[in-house]
Amino acid sequence: MNRTVRTLLGLLTIGLVALTSCKKDEKEPQKNEGSTYVSVAINLQSSLRAGDSGDDKEFNYKGTWNGKDAIETIAVYVVGDGEVSYGKFSLNDFNITPATDGDNITIKPKNAILTKPGAKKIYALINAPEEITKTLEKSMPTHFNEAYAKAVENMTTAQVARANAAKEDLIMMSNADECKIDVIDGVSKEEAKTKNLAKVNVKRVVARVILTTTKDTYPIKLEDGTVLGTISNITYAVAQGEKAFYISQQKNEAGSIITPGYKFLPAVDPADKSKLTNYAEQEKIYDYSDLRYTVDNPRAAIVADNLTAALEIGKKSLESSAFIFEASHKFGEARQTIADYSGDFRRGNTPYVLVRTKFTPADNMFYNNYQKGLFQKAGHDGTFYRGEDGLFYVDIRTKDKPGKVQERNVPKQKYTKFEAGKVLYHVFVNPDDVLKTLDAPAYRNNIYHISVTGFKTLGLNWNPLYPEDPDTPKNNPDPKPKDDPNTPPYVPGDFNTPKETYLAVEVNVIPWNVHSYNIELSL
Repeated sequence: MNRTVRTLLGLLTIGLVALTSCKKDEKEPQKNEGSTYVSVAINLQSSLRAGDSGDDKEFNYKGTWNGKDAIETIAVYVVGDGEVSYGKFSLNDFNITPATDGDNITIKPKNAILTKPGAKKIYALINAPEEITKTLEKSMPTHFNEAYAKAVENMTTAQVARANAAKEDLIMMSNADECKIDVIDGVSKEEAKTKNLAKVNVKRVVARVILTTTKDTYPIKLEDGTVLGTISNITYAVAQGEKAFYISQQKNEAGSIITPGYKFLPAVDPADKSKLTNYAEQEKIYDYSDLRYTVDNPRAAIVADNLTAALEIGKKSLESSAFIFEASHKFGEARQTIADYSGDFRRGNTPYVLVRTKFTPADNMFYNNYQKGLFQKAGHDGTFYRGEDGLFYVDIRTKDKPGKVQERNVPKQKYTKFEAGKVLYHVFVNPDDVLKTLDAPAYRNNIYHISVTGFKTLGLNWNPLYPEDPDTPKNNPDPKPKDDPNTPPYVPGDFNTPKETYLAVEVNVIPWNVHSYNIELSL
């Protein structure tokens, strides 16, 4: 795989906070106690590739981008022997070394933390919401480890990842791996910079998704080259990242990255295999809020032809992108196909991008001039029907009735309604294979770039990957039209491999690890 690594100097700023501590038998934070000092250097993991460990699969990897990060708060916890020493540091407490082509951004404190000698674990939190730091402080020292390992719930991506006034990324970061140190006794503050120096690697707790297109509009053509119509107004939303997240990434005994919803599987309704019996659990685990938010606040796809360099993808992601918490499941075995797949990824538990578009039928693809005239009539909102014959209609009330005005009669067949001309497409955030997807996790500290290069066929008229009964929609912002007679081409309980391909896509993943792929959209 061709891997090009580009780096951008990260812009780092640190906000002022206070230095505090907690002792074993104290209910309120007091000064740290001990006979030695420990110093902590923090390294942003911009060169840890997604495939460097466990099942953090390196699909569509393109390189790295160091980002444009702002740092407002840093909290350090020194844990060991029933006692927790901790500190919150100000701008003047650190020396910041910008990233270069060969090194990551590093943050080295000027001051050390007073503690006791012995084996310690070091934890660092950057830009953590106050709710998290307060919870950890309340747990110290007896229950700190349990509190740190527990999944964070009832917190949105907007609370841990946002832009500041300078349009820099203000994103929560935590340990990328376990940091241990055997603290030597009798080390002074100055000596701690070398003798008791703990080096902590951190990574961002969210993933970032950006969708670009190579054009503003695209024709959809039939196999014989006939233009069916035109796709325009391309926007996107993200869904099925998890609602909860672990403060630091966790792995199981097999070394696979696990998430709070790792074991969730859509339960197919035996009476109707297009539906689930566990919608409530699905909605509790996965985040669908961006689907609703982007109805009134559409996120336009950026036109970016031939966007392949990690550096350029990173820059574009600052202009238009979405954040999600990581989501994963058990992987299938190597070289498996859909016929023998043993993994746990399904349509209803895999992170996806919903691409919303507007479709305008070609003039010669209407059933007759009467139907075309209705569509082109001033004030018409763009709603149309597509019949099983492949032609387009606006008025289908009269179906093969003798004695009626002939031009208003339409064939008796199934029709699919596209309200206001809205046509939908689903794209996986991080597919192992774009055309034959099985496993498709989304991991923290990655930028997933999807480049739409074309549209092969007409997409869906509603979103079947939403946690509610489609026949009685309540909250789905892209609901099934009333009396729609068609079964969607895929449903939540299906494996991820599509029966047909509906769009052309290239996906790239950016430590930000950058992943990128191209895709030509279809169903």
